Parts: sequence; C-alpha cells; structure tokens
Amino acid sequence: MRVIPVLLASLFLFTTTPAFAECSDTVYSKLASGYILKDVGALASDKPVVQGGYTRSCGKFTGDVWGSVGPAGKTADEIDLSGFYDDRAGPVKYQLSAQYYFVNLGHSLLKPKDDIVELYADASIPLTHGKVTVAPLVRAVQMIGVRDLPSLPLIQPGVRLSVQVSEQSALSAEVRNSFNLSQHYSNLRWSVGVSHKLTEHLTGEFGYEDTDRTRSVVSVGLRYRY
Repeated sequence: MRVIPVLLASLFLFTTTPAFAECSDTVYSKLASGYILKDVGALASDKPVVQGGYTRSCGKFTGDVWGSVGPAGKTADEIDLSGFYDDRAGPVKYQLSAQYYFVNLGHSLLKPKDDIVELYADASIPLTHGKVTVAPLVRAVQMIGVRDLPSLPLIQPGVRLSVQVSEQSALSAEVRNSFNLSQHYSNLRWSVGVSHKLTEHLTGEFGYEDTDRTRSVVSVGLRYRY
C-alpha cells in the first residue's frame, strides 16, 4: 500500500511548488443524473450525484483531485487522484496517466480493499479542417485491483470530435469501444459535451454519457479557471 502515500505526496508537491512556470488552476463541479463507470460499462448510481474537483496544469504536466458524492447505500462515493503527461511525436498526440481511485463498494473510502490503480497510454492523430477536429485514437489501459477487485487489461479504439461553434461555445464528442482482454467482452461508450464561456474565467457545461450496457446520464456544471 505504499502507492497511496507516494501518490498523495507527489500530488501535494505538484500542486504547491512554484518550480513550474506558466501554471493554471481550475475548479469544477456538476450535478449529474447518475454515475457510469464507463470503462467497464457499469452503473455506480442510478440516482443524482454531485461531482467536482481541482486541476492544476503546468506545461506538459497535470494533476487532478476529483470527488463524487451520491445517495446513501450506493457506490457513487469516490475520490480520485490523477496525474497526466501530454506531448506530441510528429502528428501523434499522446497522453500518459497514472490514477488512484478510492472506491466505496460497501466498505469505506479510507479502506483500500476495493480501491483501484489505473495506468493508461492514449495516442491520437488530430485532423483539423476549419473549426472541426477529428482525432482517431487508441488507449491501452491497465486497471489494477489493490486487493478485492480483479486486474483488467483494456484496449479502447475510438474517435474524438471537437467543433469550435463560436468564440464562446464549443462542442465535443467521443466514442470508444472498450475491449476487456481478460474477461473477453466489450463495452461501447460514448459522450457529448457542450460548453459556453460565460465570463473570462467561468464556463458553463452540459454533458451526456451512455454505454451499451447502462442507461444514459446527463449533467450540468460550471468550470472556473484562474
């Protein structure tokens, strides 16, 4: 369980040190009609949840703390610590990520029995024409159960779409098929997001998420960047 203090210490140093130049900070929150675990096509909550977090980006590095609170007796309570590295190699844009999920599946957020470590590498080739960008992608995911949950290798081919509708408004969409290589099933997942800049720092957001194994979820939220 040494991974927990290492991740906490790394995230603390990243979010507090002034060593990185050109950093930006974002706080965000949303109210959603439910919570889908999209990688595995499962519904953590079919009741409304409140979710939000804090992101700090410094150059190619990003750290994020995210939380979810749902109704009592459900599995929507969760805290995630995430780190990301973004770069390009020629036409290929790639992202590397390490994440720790404090999950509550009937135990406690503070007990690691049902926690998950996730590592992934994501590669895409953005193709832009005017205000429209289409990016074919593939993501390799390794989910590692800390104790009770199984470890799952996933391969996720898909495509991303982004449209700059106006100076203030943007549309984004993504479709991925998540192939579970150890349990031999797939899960088709898709999402659509609309954002509108309300002020220089504040953005309103609407989201839609769905999979072929769950019902759909809609959300409304705000994002403040400073």
